[in-house]
Amino acid sequence: MNNSNKMIFLVALLVAGIIYIKAELSEQASLDQLLKSDTPIVYFDGLDIFSKTHEVQDTKIGLERKFQEDGKNVQKLNAEAEKAAADLKNMGSIATEHARRSKQEEVLEKQNKVAVKERSLQQYAQEEMQRAEYEMAQKLKAYATKVAKEEGYSLVLAGGVAYGDPKLNISDKIVAKWNSEYDAHKKNKTA
Repeated sequence: MNNSNKMIFLVALLVAGIIYIKAELSEQASLDQLLKSDTPIVYFDGLDIFSKTHEVQDTKIGLERKFQEDGKNVQKLNAEAEKAAADLKNMGSIATEHARRSKQEEVLEKQNKVAVKERSLQQYAQEEMQRAEYEMAQKLKAYATKVAKEEGYSLVLAGGVAYGDPKLNISDKIVAKWNSEYDAHKKNKTA
């Protein structure tokens, strides 16, 4: 590797981060030794992998269904609050002051319940999305490591690669491995 390629590579390492370095490399091994060796250095595109991975898609669909169900509960509460508000409006001047105050309190209570439920649902949805994203990122790292070990790659770069020869992109290998194991596990669970 010439000096300009080494500099580009060093910058890519700093920006992208390293997912896996072959275990045989000692702590004293320098980056220069790694660059001079014949060990393959590859990369992957995490967004591409996430868009093609069955587990990520199933997780996304599951979360969407859960959030839709929770949203229906909020809509039901909101409909109850709107009905109570309409009942209050329809009471007109024929209702006693006590009855009107009682209905106003009911309306306020239902509206507050809706607001609290909406905030709670938004926070829950955000936490669930973060949890799912973290979990999938950890699985991506694990599958990238599996493929690297099986294929004998010394270094796998994740994201931040401005350009890489498509022959060095192992995204499809990671997708194939992940989907194969996930689909087999899913099939065994339903059998």
